[in-house]
Amino acid sequence: MRLIECYIENFGKLTKKKVDFKDGLNCIKDDNGSGKTTLAAFIKVMLYGMSDTKKQSLDDNDRKHYLPWNGSSAGGSLTFEAGGRIYRAERSFAQKATDDTLTVYDTSTGRAVDYFNEGLGEALFGIDADGFERTVFLSERALTPKSDNKSISAKLSDLVGCDGDIGGMDDAMETLEKERRFYQKRGGSGELADTKAKIDEINRRLSALSEAERALEAARTRMTAITGQIAEAKAKSAQLMKEREDALLKAAEVGYDKQYTDLKASIEEAIRRRSETAEIFGERIPTFADIDDASYKATEARNLKVSIEESQQTIEFRRLSERFDGVVDRARIERAKVAIEEIKAHEARLNDPRVERAKRLFKGRIPKEREIEEIEALVTAGKDRTPIWALIIYILSLLAVIVGLGIMMPLAIGAGIVLIITAIIDFATKSKKANDRQKKVEDFFLSVSKITVDDEEEAIDRLREMQTSLDILASICGDTEEQTEVLEGLVSLFTDGRGGDLVSSAENIIAEFERYAELSVAERYIMGERRVRGERAEKMSDEAMLFLSRFDTKTSDPFGELRQALTEYNRLSAEILARQDQLARLENQKTLGESNHKLAMAEVADVDVRRRQNEEAIANLEREYALTERAYSSYCEELEMREELTMRLSELEEALARHKDNYETILLTKKYITLAKDNMSARYLGKTKAGFIKYAGIIGGLSDGNYEMDTDFGITKQEGATTRSVEAYSRGTRDLYNLAARFALVDSLYEKEKPFIILDDPFTAFDDTKTTAALKLLREFAKERQIIYFTCAKSRSI
Repeated sequence: MRLIECYIENFGKLTKKKVDFKDGLNCIKDDNGSGKTTLAAFIKVMLYGMSDTKKQSLDDNDRKHYLPWNGSSAGGSLTFEAGGRIYRAERSFAQKATDDTLTVYDTSTGRAVDYFNEGLGEALFGIDADGFERTVFLSERALTPKSDNKSISAKLSDLVGCDGDIGGMDDAMETLEKERRFYQKRGGSGELADTKAKIDEINRRLSALSEAERALEAARTRMTAITGQIAEAKAKSAQLMKEREDALLKAAEVGYDKQYTDLKASIEEAIRRRSETAEIFGERIPTFADIDDASYKATEARNLKVSIEESQQTIEFRRLSERFDGVVDRARIERAKVAIEEIKAHEARLNDPRVERAKRLFKGRIPKEREIEEIEALVTAGKDRTPIWALIIYILSLLAVIVGLGIMMPLAIGAGIVLIITAIIDFATKSKKANDRQKKVEDFFLSVSKITVDDEEEAIDRLREMQTSLDILASICGDTEEQTEVLEGLVSLFTDGRGGDLVSSAENIIAEFERYAELSVAERYIMGERRVRGERAEKMSDEAMLFLSRFDTKTSDPFGELRQALTEYNRLSAEILARQDQLARLENQKTLGESNHKLAMAEVADVDVRRRQNEEAIANLEREYALTERAYSSYCEELEMREELTMRLSELEEALARHKDNYETILLTKKYITLAKDNMSARYLGKTKAGFIKYAGIIGGLSDGNYEMDTDFGITKQEGATTRSVEAYSRGTRDLYNLAARFALVDSLYEKEKPFIILDDPFTAFDDTKTTAALKLLREFAKERQIIYFTCAKSRSI
């Protein structure tokens, strides 16, 4: 495989340059800046084309580096021999990779061949562009052979007969790594962590339910105890009633008349006091259960309202929901994002130097292509023709002059006068048209370029320059009308874009929409739960207020006021009933005297105090029982969720187990694929390492020391008990190691047909001894293969 010649039409600084290559060694020695590296780069892109990278660095972007600044295409031809036949490859490179062209001709037939297509370099060398630069394309900037290039590894594996595809292994490793990151990401996130978090949350809720279960049991125990205490208090109440009756009988026995009179008066006083107490109740007297139920509802309503107070995040989400719900969707937002990117890219393109040159040309305004064509037609127009009517008058007048001169002189004179007048009118008409054309041309150049052009040749040159600039503006700037319509459509949906220009307004709307989407999932669930609580709070509050509206309470604690009034009302009612019963019995008793009346009434009063205390204790116990029973019901409702949570916990634990199995399987698979790849690579590593040692000895005289080469062609050297990498040595030693490794890799890759080798001044860091040895080695290489060697120094030339 060898190069025959190349022709550069336009590439970087090289234009219309032809270079012939001979067999063996081709040494191209020239000064810095003469285009040696550009020529080497041209050979590379003729084989592999230019990548369509977006990188801005000239070292990483050949298209930006080597295309002409005036926007024209680059390209040329490369003639080479491969497989015993001679081919000529013709390429052109445009601003976009999609506009590049490649045609390969078989020079023996003169016909274009299609079996190379776009993969010319791959077909010739069996490796991709990256592999080409890491093997037979040696430059001073990039001597290191270390590489994980798939095409190099795949070619070597084919050469040593390895089964499998190393490129496929790398693809599999990428897929496995993607799957691994699904289960476990940096920072402790991923499906494993998410599932564990869900399990922890359910365990926390189940633990809380265990607390509720203990509280439920405590409530059940307390209710049983209260029931027993109420029974004891009621039994005591019956006993006290019996004691009171006995005391009253005893009082009746000792003072019937006075007791009767006092008892009747006390009954009337109790009835009066009960009536006053009952005024707060109106038409219907409630029970303690009614008051407790309403009090519980009011308290629960207040607690629920406190629990649903909105956070700043919820307020923000509500505002964003009102702004976006039903107005715009995700698809429209994504279209707007694409439109913004394209508009910004368009604005960036406006900074192109060619656009700046066009702006300097079009100082006044940018004309239409049609205007330029019209002005060009006016500039190139010839002299105006004489009108038909003037030609007719000219002919008739000349005939009249000729005839008049022969037979009638007055006729000749009149015809002559008509002829002169016609010529004057014709000249004036032509002059006016010429002046109008000149005026239009001058006005055009003044309005567009703010200059005056008098010379016809200069005007035509400027018009053609304008036409070229219009074409450049059209190719670079393009049209953003469609993107602008997308953004205008989005911004028009909102009365306030919250920004200045159209792009800023759209970006503000998109930012708010993204915030809205971020809050949407959690806040919609929270708002739903808050709405349910709010509805329940409103219902319970309404019921409590409806209950209180029936009573004329005065204090800030209406329920306590009602309980106190009801306790007093019940006490008075019981007292009235008991005294009325006593009064009825006294009416049937005989009077026995007044001597022990005071003692008997004191005993009755003591019994009444104890009865009142006992009744209050019963009321308090019944109230406590009602509240405990309500809490008991609430705990029962919570515990109904346990079965559902337990099922969900079981599902998550099974999923976690599966995730762990899958994760461990992925790690083991990556481990064994790596081991298999290393084993496969080791099969061709020995030959490459032997070649490295040979060339390192030839160039640098290095025969001592233990060298190792890994499967990525990285070189290390063992010195005593320490293994050092190439980077630990001087620049000259590093370049020596790397150059020897590159030569060894080329030998391993191409055992049959030897490819040409391109060297772009790779010996700059060598001392004189190593340089002499390296140049001698090149001469030996040139006996078997074609060498194209570039250098700028006489001391390194051959």
